[in-house]
Amino acid sequence: VTAILATLIELKRRGAKTNVVGFISRAEEVGFYGALAAAAAGSFSPKSLLISLETSKEIPGVKMGEGVIVRVGDRSSVFDSAATRYLSEIAGAVQRRESGFKFQRALMAGGSCEGTAFQEFGLRTAAVCVALGNYHNCGPANQIAEEFVSLDDAAGMQGLLTEAAIQFGDYEAVVGRLP
Repeated sequence: VTAILATLIELKRRGAKTNVVGFISRAEEVGFYGALAAAAAGSFSPKSLLISLETSKEIPGVKMGEGVIVRVGDRSSVFDSAATRYLSEIAGAVQRRESGFKFQRALMAGGSCEGTAFQEFGLRTAAVCVALGNYHNCGPANQIAEEFVSLDDAAGMQGLLTEAAIQFGDYEAVVGRLP
């Protein structure tokens, strides 16, 4: 929620000429009910780029504090190749321009996210996440503990989303760089 609101605020502050919708769903952990209902109702244009935002458990090769994660896929699916390439290209450009910006790219296969739900409806989908400490409130020695994220990673997520929104008009040129 914070990343969505911060991105919208930053886009307004910059006077960005782009069309962005923040969608907050419900019941992700018990079957993606909000995401599935919105997709089934035709709430999203097929021309849209849906970017699923998540927190996800650290896995080997992905560390908290090492930047926002461009999520290639989840346990159930791999996300749209061109859309994932777009986010990776934008993240790389931001990293070259801003020395403090870091990002990671990984298949976060520990669970499934709304990105998979949207893809099942044929929507162009990508995903980003930040590593989460005490995943599902499981702390050391099986004690209940608060979840937490790196503030730098969260700020990086917002920065990546803002830049991706601003440059979306150049989507085809950005994803066309590989060929």
